[in-house]
Amino acid sequence: MGREELSFIIDHIIPKVYDFAYVIAGDELAAEQLVVDAYTVFIIENKDFLSKEDLDLDNKSHRKSFQKYLYRELVREVYDLTLKRAHLLSANNQELGSEFENFYNLSMFKRGLLYLKEIVGFTVSDLQEVFVLDRYQVIEAFYNAKHEVLDSTTSSSLEQVWK
Repeated sequence: MGREELSFIIDHIIPKVYDFAYVIAGDELAAEQLVVDAYTVFIIENKDFLSKEDLDLDNKSHRKSFQKYLYRELVREVYDLTLKRAHLLSANNQELGSEFENFYNLSMFKRGLLYLKEIVGFTVSDLQEVFVLDRYQVIEAFYNAKHEVLDSTTSSSLEQVWK
């Protein structure tokens, strides 16, 4: 695979990876740094794989599969780096407004899980790979995260009605 092909695919994926990083970090600068670092780690770890000439990116289905693989791997790297920097990221979490308050009150893991499942459309299998969990753990965490957001939203609405 040539550098031009890889650059085109990376250029297409990076904004999506940034969106994920922003969701779990809650801060633009932290999200940018997470994406840069995740990309760097991924390239270093997969240099031999990416330089293989037998990756057929002219085939549309192969290219789409490779994009999905690359996206999933970069998201996993972002998440791993987030875990390592959690103490720094929680201190940097900016006020995001009451509209997203319930969502950002969730843990970084649950925010990432909800985002990838609900917005990106990851399957449970994809989520298992990203978060390195068993199937039942992914399903349980997803259910709990969704319930926490909905429960918080309902109780906040009720509090406003009673005031």
